[in-house]
Amino acid sequence: MKEEKTKFGVLCLLNTKQCLGCDIKSWQEYAATHNYFVDQDPIYPKLDEMEAQGLISPVGSCAGLKPEQKTYQITDQGRQEFNHWKDAGHRPGTLFPDEETYAVDR
Repeated sequence: MKEEKTKFGVLCLLNTKQCLGCDIKSWQEYAATHNYFVDQDPIYPKLDEMEAQGLISPVGSCAGLKPEQKTYQITDQGRQEFNHWKDAGHRPGTLFPDEETYAVDR
């Protein structure tokens, strides 16, 4: 279940805006310390896996930063999977302390 929280947390976050990998990592660290997210495994391998699955895609990287500092966006496939998860009765509020911060109904 931890892996699913990671996956759907990232999809929820990217459903609202494009994010740098380090911003996603910061969200993970914040959520872990506030008991909203229990998986503290490295986020970058998960982002690579989600990219390989076609759920997210890089839209660029910041010059001068490490290669993993890509900017990511959700793909149509990722949005479909996220909406299917929501339609199954899951609530983004279980992943984020303030659901309004991450308006998920786009």
